[in-house]
Amino acid sequence: MTVLDVIEGSTMTPVQRWTGRETKALRYALRMSIRDFAVHLGVAERTVSKWEAGGKSVNPRPEMQAALDTALAQAADEAQRRFATALPQTNLPAPASGSGLDLGAAARGQVTRTRQALGLTTSCTVG
Repeated sequence: MTVLDVIEGSTMTPVQRWTGRETKALRYALRMSIRDFAVHLGVAERTVSKWEAGGKSVNPRPEMQAALDTALAQAADEAQRRFATALPQTNLPAPASGSGLDLGAAARGQVTRTRQALGLTTSCTVG
């Protein structure tokens, strides 16, 4: 799967590898300024700024990855939901040629699970 999934019981799976993009999404989900987020993580503001500016090409050190995992795990349910919906699901593994993987069905399933986790209806009417 990608960066994370919302699964039964609204439990978040850990981010497999944090980048500046996920870091920024977490900060936004927590509704913190760069300064407050840096204090929350115990790092310098410049460090957070560099992560975010680097986007997908920046990976924080392993100890910072753990701190980000902890910050996400300790976030309120609402912040975790904001984080889950903040990132496009673009890191899916490419299907092998002829694998028969239906990406449309996979995407619909993901949307359905997310809507259920958020307590929204899963039916859709097209008029």
